[in-house]
Amino acid sequence: DPQHAFEILKPAYQTAYRLGLATSFLPKEYGGGGVSNVDLQIAAEELCAVDAGFACILRFNVLALKPVEWFGSEDQKRRFIGEACNDPTASYLAGWTVSEPDGTASFDDPNAFPTGMRTTAVKRSDGHYVLNGSKLWPSSAAGWDMKGANVNTCVVRTGKSVGGKAGLGVAMVPRGTPGLTFGPPLYKLGQRSNQNNAVHFDDVAIPPENIFAEGNGDLVISKAFTWSGPVAAIAAVGVARAAYEFALQFS
Repeated sequence: DPQHAFEILKPAYQTAYRLGLATSFLPKEYGGGGVSNVDLQIAAEELCAVDAGFACILRFNVLALKPVEWFGSEDQKRRFIGEACNDPTASYLAGWTVSEPDGTASFDDPNAFPTGMRTTAVKRSDGHYVLNGSKLWPSSAAGWDMKGANVNTCVVRTGKSVGGKAGLGVAMVPRGTPGLTFGPPLYKLGQRSNQNNAVHFDDVAIPPENIFAEGNGDLVISKAFTWSGPVAAIAAVGVARAAYEFALQFS
């Protein structure tokens, strides 16, 4: 059962959190470790040689918070990164919630809604943004108990009349926000200890201070996946190395 596989890793995750692995790639001024990308590659390879699914839990936790570091305000950095790096339960999870059921490769398509990203964030008269739509494949978004990660970093369409290069932004959606629900973990062949769910937004209202990079959401996606690309590559190296060593020992 993929959710059970995810849940039983919580004690290992808490140990990794206390060692700094879950937050070591975030800035020191907010409680992170501030380590380099070279250190990240070394750690990722060794973790993936044992369990790539567990490594993904750590990787996407940081991936969800790097956009706040790059594009968020000082207040947002202190609130979201500070909270992530100073969790007394050592179990903080952040979901990187981007992909959608219809695919996300066309996120920066110049055409307006409904082309590309379809999860919308419409600004109300009181300044709050109301989210509607669905996401698919995010890691850890449903949290340890299927009630949500501590926060989900969601790329949303904040402007329907323009294309993806100008109409996207990022919404930080905390755990327990009304209207936020999760589908069961997807049943997949590999990385079964890494939780992937559908996420549904039904009139999910968040305050304006939880929105950033409005009009620059395409840059957030591009930079995040550029940053994480080498991690995915070295993860494959770690898995391949472990497979080779297993086959050699078996033979």
